[in-house]
Amino acid sequence: MATPVAAFEALSDQNHALSTVDLVTTPNPLVAVDLFGTNRAKITGWERYALNLYQALVDAHPSDLTLWPLKRGAAGSSRFDHLRRALTHYFFSTRHDLAGTHARVFHATTFPPGFVPRHTKVVWTVHDDLILGGHREFARRGAVIWNRLAQARLARVDAFVTSTQTVRRELVALGVPEEKIHLVSAPSNPLPAATNAPSVTHVDGSPAMLPSQFVLVVGTLEPRKRVDLASRIAARAGLPILLVGHRSNVDLSTLAPGTLLASGVSDGELAWCYENASALLSASAYEGINMPLFEAAERGLQVVASNIDVHRELAGEYIDRVALVDPINEDLAASVLAERVAVGRVAPREILATYATLAEQHLAIYRSLRD
Repeated sequence: MATPVAAFEALSDQNHALSTVDLVTTPNPLVAVDLFGTNRAKITGWERYALNLYQALVDAHPSDLTLWPLKRGAAGSSRFDHLRRALTHYFFSTRHDLAGTHARVFHATTFPPGFVPRHTKVVWTVHDDLILGGHREFARRGAVIWNRLAQARLARVDAFVTSTQTVRRELVALGVPEEKIHLVSAPSNPLPAATNAPSVTHVDGSPAMLPSQFVLVVGTLEPRKRVDLASRIAARAGLPILLVGHRSNVDLSTLAPGTLLASGVSDGELAWCYENASALLSASAYEGINMPLFEAAERGLQVVASNIDVHRELAGEYIDRVALVDPINEDLAASVLAERVAVGRVAPREILATYATLAEQHLAIYRSLRD
């Protein structure tokens, strides 16, 4: 079976950007699933989530609903281009694309729902509180814009979807009625077989060799991830550290000497990292779920993570493979990291749900809104 990314890229505008006549005459209620941003060369973990979810929804073959991927043309690589396209998508494109379709449900999977026709019910997956203005000091550039746009649409949303009680509590604190919030399973992102090691550089951009033993950090390099803190903890433990992820607005000069970087990593290369790393380290100050933590833990890799709400919620019971620490105490965190590396891998174990389960949960939400 093709990967979700390959499957989506194979969709043609002619076959899937249905005409108004096709949509109006479809025998079943239409559910439009927003896949904005998933056709970029480099996508985030949550955009990959959207692709996996959409493919699982299609694979479920619902007999009473028609699924439609709402997408736009390929995006440029610059931040300015993505911001421009995102604003256009929010204010104009979504409403234009849905107008006349009589879509019963519109599901915004990664992005605030924007302006939607009145007759359409809105589902919004909220992955974390950053987009809603929480934890402003950890948000990326441009977040204030999304904070204001997202908060402005809260009253228009008919069903909020989240995978953690942590985010659910944050939504309630923002005034969202509890009956509108649907808690779905946290999914396990499938990865292909490991291929080869990624290309690695030093902080200054010069090529580097990946050592046989290394600590892994996976995720966008942004302040809330506290990768500078993670690099110091690994250095105190005497272990090389590899940061895998797109750089956002982290000052690389704050990283400990010897820190290695890898960006543009393929799924196969990421799988290789999980299979060959000595441990995964997450010093994050805030997360909605933290998928890399579970991708690693499910594969038996030892994990050392910050003792924050969502980590306590989802990882606390897996003490054989996840250790929670206060990363501010660098010496203690380094000691725990060294101990976990010495323990080594444990047996693979399913922790999160499959996307097939997630698809059934979403179809139930769609059905509750279609009438």
